[in-house]
Amino acid sequence: MDPNTKVFGILEPTGFSLQSKEKLSRYGEVVEFGGVGLTEFLRVVDFLFIRLGYRIDEKLLRCATKLKVVCSPTTGTTHLDLYYLYRRNIELISLKGESEFLTDIVATPEHTLGLVLCLLRNYKKSLANGYHSQELRLNFMGQDLREQTVGIIGFGRVGQRFASYLEAFSASIRYFDKAPVKSLFEIKSAVNDHSLDDLLQHSSVVVVCASYENGDPVVLGENELLRAKGKFLVNTSRGQNIDEDALINLIKKDWFSGVALDVICDWPKWIHSSKWSSLIDRDDFILTPHIAGVTQTALQSTETFVVDKLIDRVM
Repeated sequence: MDPNTKVFGILEPTGFSLQSKEKLSRYGEVVEFGGVGLTEFLRVVDFLFIRLGYRIDEKLLRCATKLKVVCSPTTGTTHLDLYYLYRRNIELISLKGESEFLTDIVATPEHTLGLVLCLLRNYKKSLANGYHSQELRLNFMGQDLREQTVGIIGFGRVGQRFASYLEAFSASIRYFDKAPVKSLFEIKSAVNDHSLDDLLQHSSVVVVCASYENGDPVVLGENELLRAKGKFLVNTSRGQNIDEDALINLIKKDWFSGVALDVICDWPKWIHSSKWSSLIDRDDFILTPHIAGVTQTALQSTETFVVDKLIDRVM
């Protein structure tokens, strides 16, 4: 390979847009990681495209001696060692702050709605038990979303889009956000709670959609979780927004009506952690593998956007 050739490395190539790869190939060579020889792969890369399957930390980045830019089609950066990137003068291109573009990305709010419905309608328990007689089906009796008061913590893009879906179901909606809320969608029926305590008190379903930056305090600590007794709880934001040890202890005490998570702190290592695997068989607990934002449309749109952003900025 010509040492002057720019090398674009795709760390998780499955489903990566062919159109985007063709665009990149006009400016250099595109290489894909095949699962073996990560150190050698990183050593030749000038521009690295990542998702969420790897923790991009100092240990990993030390191998990437030529690296100039990391491209992450995500709004969050908890999977990145930002301090090391700064020390190495490696630029980060992501979706953070791209509000106008992200308005039309609906994968996460759709998944959030799906998890709420799964809890309310006992889908996990009923699907696991297969076909039953008409008498036994009453064992899986659920609740109407229309009869719920859904409290949304974090009322940005995802929270507001999710609220617009709830309005179609005629659910009652409340929200709390510690930051000023910029209206992105017309939500006519949402009540603004000025404290988290008020939201927890008046909601039957609590949904965490709040953003997170490294070092932020948890949104739901043990005291807040204790106030959620008998409620349904859903988190599709960041695992760091909830005190996980307190949450696990309370789930084991049957504290909630149901809990559904798409995010946890030690993802993707949870499968080796008994603290989570011990909950998997519970009917009142759902854990999806960080798939809220993973649809064909969302991946193609966000990765194409990041590719174009890289080309515009440095090519």
